[in-house]
Amino acid sequence: MKLPHSSLLPVALAALVCASGAQAQSTVTVYGLLDVGMTWTNDRASYQGKSSTTMDTGVAQGSRLGFKGSEDLGDGMRANFVLEQGLNVDTGALGQGGLAWGRQASVGLAGGFGEISLGRMFDVMGEVFPAYAIGANTPAGSMAWSLPMYSAGGATLVNRVYGSALNNSVRYRSPKLAGFSATATYSLGEQTDSIVTGSTFSGALTYAGSNFSTSVATYQQRNASTTQGDIAEYALGAWYQATPDVRIFSMASQVGYSAGTKGRATTYELGMNYNLTPQWVLGSGLQAQKRRNLSGAEQLTLTLDYLLSKRTDVYATVAAGRDRQYGALVVAALGSVSSNSGQTGLRVGIRHKF
Repeated sequence: MKLPHSSLLPVALAALVCASGAQAQSTVTVYGLLDVGMTWTNDRASYQGKSSTTMDTGVAQGSRLGFKGSEDLGDGMRANFVLEQGLNVDTGALGQGGLAWGRQASVGLAGGFGEISLGRMFDVMGEVFPAYAIGANTPAGSMAWSLPMYSAGGATLVNRVYGSALNNSVRYRSPKLAGFSATATYSLGEQTDSIVTGSTFSGALTYAGSNFSTSVATYQQRNASTTQGDIAEYALGAWYQATPDVRIFSMASQVGYSAGTKGRATTYELGMNYNLTPQWVLGSGLQAQKRRNLSGAEQLTLTLDYLLSKRTDVYATVAAGRDRQYGALVVAALGSVSSNSGQTGLRVGIRHKF
């Protein structure tokens, strides 16, 4: 039956209202971060003990481009997704070895039960513990990650506070109850003989208040190495907002192998941010690492951050490290080991978030 034009108008209006309502219930956000600057490091063994000046990207934070979205499914349920790739601003190349979405790629469901996600995600250490680390609370970034990442020792005992993206992962986040929440991630090994071989589990319990937060976490990897066995890691961290202008943060982590030489590294951090003015922020941190049957290392890090806006800042970082076992290395991943026990790094950079 053919309806008159006057009868079609209410139907069309109702369809438009339903369509706009459905669209309003779904959101997609494009976001990113760009960090680039000049880094000077003295005494690099790969430069015959000479100093070097380089343009580096992703030091304060890893440069990235991401998409995240949420769809309201009704009855308090929603679907969430995240796609995030790393970038090298100085060359334009993709990070994480050129992976299209090397930082994160996940989809999941959330509701009153919490949230379950599947895909490539950071383990719990990298998701929770940057809140207590010098490298994340200040613009020092990878200039304060070298000891936690065991860089001078070849990154064999990484405590993963910086964040390690794991493939084939399932993550659960609980709702917050009286300030407490829990997060757990399991990554399938997906080896030919077993999904357990090479699999990882990480979990954390966090209490977050208005001026205080603390977390305890563990990371376990099965058959990480045929010679070194399993990896076991434990961490404890806290921050305290002493005044509106002063935040104190600290953490301790221990990571070790179960076989072979049973290598183990324990790292301690203590830092502070002080808002000199609404634009100027002074940061400082002390780190120390003890190693089983090996000599240890220490580092002092100082930062000065100027906030041009809520999204853009310029910063300066100085880091001085001492390593009595391998030779010092103060810039994780981007630097090289010193020819002696001491090394100093300086950096001036700009960071923009969108």
